[in-house]
Amino acid sequence: FTFHGKAPATHTTYTALARTEGAALTAMAVATGPGTYSGLRAGVAFAKGLAVTLGVPLVGMTTLDILAAGQPPFQGTLAAVVSAGRSRLAASTYTQRNKRWKQRRPPETITWDALLQSLEGPSLISGEIDAE
Repeated sequence: FTFHGKAPATHTTYTALARTEGAALTAMAVATGPGTYSGLRAGVAFAKGLAVTLGVPLVGMTTLDILAAGQPPFQGTLAAVVSAGRSRLAASTYTQRNKRWKQRRPPETITWDALLQSLEGPSLISGEIDAE
């Protein structure tokens, strides 16, 4: 399940919603980075508490893998990116195999120029970046 609009404010509210709207919930995933240290700590701690409360397993996934998983099929290279500050990106590239995105190159900190030069053929770039 996902929350749309204004998110509930407490763990108790999330737990109640998960038990009613997420009755078929069998596992949870949480982003493990790249991302801000405080944001990742808070997110992982919250997810761990909710998973324990609901009695479901919790799986960690990289932010870049999560971004890639949400993209539609594309015949070419997918680059998942997030801002890493100082005009740099955290990026990883993927190719489609068996209708799933498979990591082609592990995450790295890279500049836009270096990323664009490394892409071969048709490419799709997806992610969260700022105007830096």
